[in-house]
Amino acid sequence: MELAFKDIAESDMILIRTQNSEYRFAITDPEGRRGILSGGSLGDQRRDANLVGALPESGAAIVGDTSKLKTGSRALFYLSAKKGIERLITSVITGINHRSNRQGGNRGEEKRAA
Repeated sequence: MELAFKDIAESDMILIRTQNSEYRFAITDPEGRRGILSGGSLGDQRRDANLVGALPESGAAIVGDTSKLKTGSRALFYLSAKKGIERLITSVITGINHRSNRQGGNRGEEKRAA
């Protein structure tokens, strides 16, 4: 399963299931990959975040793919913090669910990433 960042739009929701938890990422700026992240280690806390890309399963510090998320990788987010920026790396992604809110025929359509 994978989700190309070019396929996301404003107000879309991305649900990212990992080995340890589930994250919700509500898109506010698709071009900048910015949105509101909650779930997982954040719990119910909602944080402004930037989705950087996918890291290899090994957790190596080098971003493996900046164009999509895919199962078997880890998501890398930068979170706004009082004293700058924090980094959040998910555990290995086991599933991705994209809820599209595009205007037109796809409004509210829910898709599992292919």
